[in-house]
Amino acid sequence: MKLVLLNLENFKGVKRFELNTEGNDIDVYGANGAGKTTLADAYFWLLFGKDSTGRSDSNFDIIPLGASGLDCSVRGVFRKETGEEFSLRRVYKQKFERKNGEANRENKGNTTEFYIDDVPKPKKDYTAFVSGICDEATLMLFTDPDRFPGKMRWDERREMLIRLFATQTSDRKIIEAHKELAPLMNLIGLKSVSDYAAISRERRKVINRELSDIPGRIDEAEKAKPAEAVPLPTDGPRLGQLIVEKSKLEDEISSLRSGESVATMRKEIAELEAEIARTGAEYTRKTLTMTTSPELTAAKQERMQLSSEISECAFKLDAMALQIAAREKKLDELRKACIDNFNMEFDSTICPTCGREYPEPQIESMCAAWNEQKADRQEQLETQGRETRAELDRMIHESEVLQIEQDEAQKRQQKVEATIRAIEKAIQQPPAWETTPQYESLVTNLSEKRCRLDELQRSIDINISRCREKLTTVEAEISEINTRQVNKGIIDQQNARIRQLMAEEKKLALELAEIDNGLRLADEFVQAQATDIEDSVNNAFRMVRWKLFDRQINGGIKACCEATVNGVEYGTNLNSAARLNAGLDIISALSGKMGVSFPIWIDNAESVTDYLPVQSQVIRLFVSAEDKQLRTEVRE
Repeated sequence: MKLVLLNLENFKGVKRFELNTEGNDIDVYGANGAGKTTLADAYFWLLFGKDSTGRSDSNFDIIPLGASGLDCSVRGVFRKETGEEFSLRRVYKQKFERKNGEANRENKGNTTEFYIDDVPKPKKDYTAFVSGICDEATLMLFTDPDRFPGKMRWDERREMLIRLFATQTSDRKIIEAHKELAPLMNLIGLKSVSDYAAISRERRKVINRELSDIPGRIDEAEKAKPAEAVPLPTDGPRLGQLIVEKSKLEDEISSLRSGESVATMRKEIAELEAEIARTGAEYTRKTLTMTTSPELTAAKQERMQLSSEISECAFKLDAMALQIAAREKKLDELRKACIDNFNMEFDSTICPTCGREYPEPQIESMCAAWNEQKADRQEQLETQGRETRAELDRMIHESEVLQIEQDEAQKRQQKVEATIRAIEKAIQQPPAWETTPQYESLVTNLSEKRCRLDELQRSIDINISRCREKLTTVEAEISEINTRQVNKGIIDQQNARIRQLMAEEKKLALELAEIDNGLRLADEFVQAQATDIEDSVNNAFRMVRWKLFDRQINGGIKACCEATVNGVEYGTNLNSAARLNAGLDIISALSGKMGVSFPIWIDNAESVTDYLPVQSQVIRLFVSAEDKQLRTEVRE
């Protein structure tokens, strides 16, 4: 797009001026303050409502000094690349009001009118029309030579250069262009090289942490091994002997506790006691019609109650004897289960699916697990045995307590019977039941049986105590052997863990070497990418050479974006003429690539003698002391 005509009326310091370029390059001459910069301000205000420095009309004076109440306007005629022309006009007006009775008008604000091809338009339509031609930011790139290389953010400038001029520098194209980078193609897969490098560096940190942890984990496995763990060669046969001996001792204890002679004797005593109570009750019933007294009646009732208690104790003792026999039978079954578990051997070395023998390390691992399970079952059986024995001991204790209670009741009964005899003798009743020959015979028999039971029980208690001492010694030795066997399983397990960690360490070391090689290729890629991108971008410019990467001392690459001319950076020591021509070179390249152009405004044009030729329209503003009024020269 080119500027054909620019007309100013009452704009800033210019009352009226017409810049007629006819679409050609034009030079404008004028002394300082003659209005050269005002032309540029008018041009940008017409398009965007801002001056050439980017200030909006609320931040600079549009109305000339002393021209209050006048309309300020700028009209421009433009020609598109197709040759079609259109006009834009922006009019700035002050709003005045006169209150009733006052001579002077008062300024109540400002308003702006917009025209496209002299047709009034609302601001939004006008703004949309201008934006349809080009947005403000893009137009400034093609209008101000310093905008792109000097004022634009470096990262935005860099992104635009690569997007426009380095389209053939994708990661895969760069790899394909450099044979030494060929292995990198398989490493990155569908990822970019930067993503691959980031992932690899993160994985490298993880691997290094894992490698640094492995020695400590190996040390932990070593420390987890029991100090005394190696089973003795004789442990196997000896354990079998001990289990058999333990079973025999437990059988002997059980047999002693549940001996038929004791149970039979207790049953006979209970039956005899019940017979004495029954016979006594019958005798009492027969003699009840005889003369009696309240004391005698009470004593006889107490005697009957005691007889009932004695019978109840006898019944409970019989029931307890049955429970004791049940617990002893359960102990028998647990001892047999212990022997069966001990005789079990590991034989699962063949895979049931393929029929082949498992690998030796797997057999060792399975055998260790099987032995651990076997030990667990053995422990469970022994725990059940101890619990059952505890129940048996409790029942025996309860039986002994019942026996004591029965004995005490019998003693109280004897005292009550003596009382009854004395009362009956005092009232000359028939002889008491306890004095009858039948009673004496029964009691004598009962006493004899109790004596035999006491002697039998003392003998049993002595034998049980002897067996328990032997059983304690046997169980302690079994526990020691079992501990050694369990410890061996723990050592085998920890050794397998150590082998696993060492294999893992080797695997991680190999992976680390592969990652380091991939990162080396990624670093080489970055160097090649930097060179290729800079070459691709710089080929589009005549005098400017772009520095897009900063090579670090350590070999790294840091993104940057600086224009240079003959090795001199634009933003540091480049002279004014070189800066301007660099800007023209950049605008020319951008225009050619994007297929658009706009008038280029150059202020202080007198500071440059040789201008780089460009296809865009150039409007140069020269300081000329002798030109008090603006003078123009069209360059065809």
